[in-house]
Amino acid sequence: MHADIYKRLVHAKLILDRAGSMLSRSTDLDISVALLLTHDAVELMMLAVLDHVGAPSNKKREFLAFWQDMKQIGKQEPPDYVAMESLNRLRVGLKHSGIIPNPKVVSELFPRAKGFFENVLRLYCSLEYASLSLLERIPDEDVKGFIVKGRAEFANGAKNEAMCAFAAALAKIERPRGRYIPRLVAPEAPDVPRELREMGFANYFKSLHAFLHSSAAVLNAQTFGFDSQQYRSFRRMLPTAMQSFSGEFQFQLWTTYEKLDEDAFEKIDDFLVDYAVKVFDASQKESTASDIPA
Repeated sequence: MHADIYKRLVHAKLILDRAGSMLSRSTDLDISVALLLTHDAVELMMLAVLDHVGAPSNKKREFLAFWQDMKQIGKQEPPDYVAMESLNRLRVGLKHSGIIPNPKVVSELFPRAKGFFENVLRLYCSLEYASLSLLERIPDEDVKGFIVKGRAEFANGAKNEAMCAFAAALAKIERPRGRYIPRLVAPEAPDVPRELREMGFANYFKSLHAFLHSSAAVLNAQTFGFDSQQYRSFRRMLPTAMQSFSGEFQFQLWTTYEKLDEDAFEKIDDFLVDYAVKVFDASQKESTASDIPA
């Protein structure tokens, strides 16, 4: 598969995942946006797949023409026409007639849209939905290694170890080796004289600098396009990772993750990968003496 087509499929998956996360909210606006995103994700996927199988180029490819396009080039007829026709009808009603969709109907259609996405990938691309990832766009091998380790640990039932691996990946993302990231850096806590420690100022400075570090991290996440509440929630779900001078990590777990289900884990995984891609896209390789012209 061509790298550009794979990238388009990954983006379509991310949009579909974003639609799924919006369905958990209850406002008409969120449901409407989730519907539009679901339709867009499916359409992006279909266009990429048509290019992958070599379907004739058509400047005006209609959403429901996908089934006929596949038949015309001798491919097996795609599944789920009725469900996708319903999805398209809802989208047309919202976009062109201003008809607010029924939340229950949208919620019932979403898993069918995701199933259609999965079936088409498997049928025409020999790809599994879960395998689509932006992981290969992350240039840091340490970060990729910790993410892969986290996935493997979770698959083996070692959920605490999986989340520790993700925490290490986050630490490496926010403080990568050999790369410059445009970000705010909070000052380190000063050494507190004995007299001030005896007066209780040590705890005050500790709390103050913890707040400064947290605020800087949230502002940096906002710079990279993430909602502050989403980022805070993401960080709270991970253990605290502390790296020694030798590079080894130690972790402080505030809770156990044995009840963490697969859906929640995948959302954390998607957020971590998305965050890494955006951070590294904004980063620059640090210059060295060998980079300076003679």
